Amino acid sequence: HQSEKSAIAAVAARLVETGNTILLDSGSTTREIALELRHRSGLTIVTNALNISWDLAASDVDLIITGGQLRPGILSQVGPIADRVLAGLRVDKLFLAANGIDLEKGITTPNLTEAQTKRAMVDSAAEVILVADHTKFGRITFGHICDRVHAIITDDGVPERIAAAIEQRGVKLHVVSARRSADRASSRKRRA
Repeated sequence: HQSEKSAIAAVAARLVETGNTILLDSGSTTREIALELRHRSGLTIVTNALNISWDLAASDVDLIITGGQLRPGILSQVGPIADRVLAGLRVDKLFLAANGIDLEKGITTPNLTEAQTKRAMVDSAAEVILVADHTKFGRITFGHICDRVHAIITDDGVPERIAAAIEQRGVKLHVVSARRSADRASSRKRRA
């Protein structure tokens, strides 16, 4: 779902203002956000993801890496070390990733240690923005992260009844058209 993730990341990047402190969770969509932001200056970005930190290492952003126990393959740093670092921070915006989003059971991930670190992220953020493609909706995984976020950015594959229920709960919903984004990317490649 690369085109969906790229379209979500483009919208997320537009929500970031100069001077913001941003927390990027680990994940493929949040990595796309990092790629969108890496040429901007005047930002502080905190992350627990090794691949995101590598992508931002030569950028103009002020980069903070949480540390913690590495989850091989996922490349996230989690556990007590990461949690303690996050407890000492206050960020403007968290871009949160998840494996499952259910209207009744909340936002979930399959790993309990990862879930705890994500809860520490939520606690450190003034605004929590969930970034997830439509395949994550209606899924429930093992570890509960949280029940409420301030905003969700997703693609137009999310079922209309779920989108309506999210908005009825007072959550700001940004729905992007992955098709239009893919068309623009394809057009750019042809011109290059």
